[in-house]
Amino acid sequence: TLNGGVRYQYTENKIDDFIGYAQQRQIAAGKATSADAIPGGSVDYDNFLFNAGLLMHITERQQAWLNFSQGVELPDPGKYYGRGIYGAAVNGHLPLTKSVNVSDSKLEGVKVDSYELGWRFTG
Repeated sequence: TLNGGVRYQYTENKIDDFIGYAQQRQIAAGKATSADAIPGGSVDYDNFLFNAGLLMHITERQQAWLNFSQGVELPDPGKYYGRGIYGAAVNGHLPLTKSVNVSDSKLEGVKVDSYELGWRFTG
């Protein structure tokens, strides 16, 4: 028996502008009055993923199979985006000097090919 398929996967990743955690703590502690926000943004991904399988009936009690499938996943955006370097406070304001954000660098999805080979005996 032969089977196969295709799957379309659409993913949209939206991240709001926000102020870094350490800078929020400085503001809450009264060490600064404001800070620049690390820019957020939006990015989308389109993926076509394929799968195929072959099931062989060797005997009435034995089967063997071979399967192939694809998957895709994005790395954790929270660990990549939203990194910012802030300068020293100027009149209580913490200026953002450098950041990693959605608009400047799109994360690439990781596409995985999986293969499965098996044998089954029902006794």
